[in-house]
Amino acid sequence: MKALRQFGPFFLFAGLVGLPAKVSAQRNDAFLDQGARDLVAGARARRQTVDRSILDYRTVSTERMSVGYRIIGRDRLVFRRETAAKVHWQRTGPIEIQTLGAREVVPVATTKVQIPSDIKNFMPHIAFDPMDSEFLLRFDTTSVMHPLGSLAEDNYQFRSGDSTSIRLQDGRTVRLRELEFIPRRRDPELIAGAFWLDADNFAVVQAVFKLARPFDSSRDADKDGDKPPGWLPTMTADISYVAVDYGLYDLRWWLPRYVVAEGVVKFGSFGAMPMKYERTYSDYDVIGDTTMTRVAKDSTTLRSCRAPMQLTVHLGDSDADSAKIAARDARRQAVRDSLRAARAARRDTAAAPDSTKRNTRRCIPREYVITQAPDSVLLNSPDLPASIYAGESLLSQGELNEIGERLKDLPRAPWQLARPTFEFGLGGQGLVRYNRVEALSVGARGQLDLGRMSAFGELRFGTADLALSAELAVQRESGGRSYRLGGFRRLVPIDPNTRPFSMYASLGSLLLGNDEALFYRGTGAELLVSPATTRTQWYVLRMYGEHQADVDKNTDISARHLLDKDYVFESNIQADAANQYGSEITLRRDFCLNPGSLRAGIELSARGETGTFEFVRPALTVRAGLPLPFGLAVAAEGAAGTSTGIVPLQSLWYMGGTATLRGYSVGEISGESFWRGRGEIATKLPIARLALFSDVAWAGPRAEWKSGRPLMSAGVGVSLLDGIMRLDLARAVREPKGWRLHMYMGGVF
Repeated sequence: MKALRQFGPFFLFAGLVGLPAKVSAQRNDAFLDQGARDLVAGARARRQTVDRSILDYRTVSTERMSVGYRIIGRDRLVFRRETAAKVHWQRTGPIEIQTLGAREVVPVATTKVQIPSDIKNFMPHIAFDPMDSEFLLRFDTTSVMHPLGSLAEDNYQFRSGDSTSIRLQDGRTVRLRELEFIPRRRDPELIAGAFWLDADNFAVVQAVFKLARPFDSSRDADKDGDKPPGWLPTMTADISYVAVDYGLYDLRWWLPRYVVAEGVVKFGSFGAMPMKYERTYSDYDVIGDTTMTRVAKDSTTLRSCRAPMQLTVHLGDSDADSAKIAARDARRQAVRDSLRAARAARRDTAAAPDSTKRNTRRCIPREYVITQAPDSVLLNSPDLPASIYAGESLLSQGELNEIGERLKDLPRAPWQLARPTFEFGLGGQGLVRYNRVEALSVGARGQLDLGRMSAFGELRFGTADLALSAELAVQRESGGRSYRLGGFRRLVPIDPNTRPFSMYASLGSLLLGNDEALFYRGTGAELLVSPATTRTQWYVLRMYGEHQADVDKNTDISARHLLDKDYVFESNIQADAANQYGSEITLRRDFCLNPGSLRAGIELSARGETGTFEFVRPALTVRAGLPLPFGLAVAAEGAAGTSTGIVPLQSLWYMGGTATLRGYSVGEISGESFWRGRGEIATKLPIARLALFSDVAWAGPRAEWKSGRPLMSAGVGVSLLDGIMRLDLARAVREPKGWRLHMYMGGVF
């Protein structure tokens, strides 16, 4: 997809440099002070030259890239790759790369840590070319407008910032000056950030930046004329920051120390994929000629060619077929090489007719000599973290703190009024849903980008209850937090963890007649505070005031009802009319991302309200999973909660349904307190598990905590991608007995 290609350069830093040939008309307001004008001029001049003083360098590079999946606030690791290598770069000779460590894992598919199958094609990108003035700060100009490009004044404003001095051992002083670049508009093709430049030679010493605005497929894909269908989930992609730092080696050369980036791709209500990239350089040994000068770029000074990353997943833990696997990988590699050669030939043919047109994607073929240690050494290299699942960063805590401080000072996009977007029905993700209160509910949504915050409104009509729902909110992210303030009149689920408005829940209601939630009507206002979308969602704080009213079941229509006229939806509860003011906080923490070892998680929530009713509701959930012998795994989850004060019907604890007690209808039992548990034993391979499970739950008066009689169920299920998708068939063991089919996302494990 074009959207995904748009963000590749940030995480892999393998984008191609290219500056448009035409020169922009200089905007008079581009430079906010004379210092900024001088810094931009000096930095541009440096980009057009080549430093020939470095003849040879050796360094050690370590790299890690991670991709996760987040659903219902919990993160799973989808993919991680780690490499370590010694690099020997020579200006005139081959580039030698000795791979010291290399491993990758795809935990949602297999617990096996494997050797990457494309090491020889993947490793060359870590050997940066010191003759290339771009170094690691390379952009694809079809995706991101470079702040120092020839058209930059049309897209950015510049301001000089702080300055600092570094005293060197030989008595010299290096002066650093900050150049801030401020996007003129919120556009995913622009970035906001700052460069720190050497005041004497305008070399980039530090860089920190982020996207001016996340990419949104519903509004940005239309620029290319390929807007996805509305029934597909809206994809958004954001980069919270990219940070690059250089060190002065041998008191002469600025060379990279680290590159780090974080971002997230979201797919509507289906979840999000957080991403993180880190690369470090250390132990430099540089040979150079300080008498050499910088020269202008020409066609012979373009960067070295690089190859893309590939991924091969080996399922299972046996090495008995290593020869067969190697042969298969070799065949696949040959096919990939053939396809790449064909694509390259087509690009060359397309570019040939116009010799005057600058080919911004040209590169110089370089000879790479790549060697690697034995597989056992690569997997357990001392140059890599002790475990591929280790959560610590490759950077020190001091370096991470420094990045955090610089992020606080980044310039923001200006306030502005962009063209609003509008979606209706199947033209917008989540605007069509089905449940027993509204039946078919169709909505319309509008969004307005105000620059430093966004506003959106939604209007919805239920065909069965004939009621209008409306919501209007503004949202802003600042300082690593997301703030959302809004007013609403909407259908509210008593337990949001049931996710009753997801596609899975709507299909369950329409086809199976299983509505996964109890509802009331809420009218009021709320403030939500949580980490920014690119950060781990370890807390959510909600403060609100609302009028709560009951709603009735208004339909029995489902595919199952058409086959069995006696099968109808369960009645909804009759909520107490109330005016409530309250707050709720949820705290989450997961431990260990390896499905092949002990994993655990904990969630603590507390809610308090005052008004017509006054009460407090705390709850605690813990979960754990552990591999067993004979290719099996076991998982368990336990939860308990209580309440104090007088609790309205809509705020009691309800057990039953997918989230709490499979095999029973939602809200089968309820009360002021509850406890529940669920356990399962399953096959070990995460990509597709067959599981046997059992649930037990009780809810009732606080006084009957120990004596209450619980309900129980048991069943069989299929878990895909380590629980990301789940299908369970459950049997209620105690009255009322029966079978239920549950489809959902975000299983225990």
